[in-house]
Amino acid sequence: MNQVRAFTSKRRAKRPFFDTDTMMLISERQQKKSAYFESRLDALERCVKKLPQRKRMFVDKRYRIGFTIETIAKDMGSTVDAAYKMLRRIREDLHTCVDRTLSQEGLGK
Repeated sequence: MNQVRAFTSKRRAKRPFFDTDTMMLISERQQKKSAYFESRLDALERCVKKLPQRKRMFVDKRYRIGFTIETIAKDMGSTVDAAYKMLRRIREDLHTCVDRTLSQEGLGK
């Protein structure tokens, strides 16, 4: 009985989960998504460069260096609440900028 289970299990493991056409479709969709996200990342980098220096430094400290909001607030001489609000506004500005940039390039959603 165990040999039958082992044989059946091996056969199932060797059988492809998707047929070739399905795999090709998945691959094409993944490539399109990858290109789209690369475009968004490129647009984001350009939008970050357009930020005023203070906001750009805030983004660098938070996302490139990895400082906590508390540390950034202390460095900037502001409250933690004000730092969170500033981060929210920066994110909104960047989101708008990325969407606008991609739309102008014909790469919108």
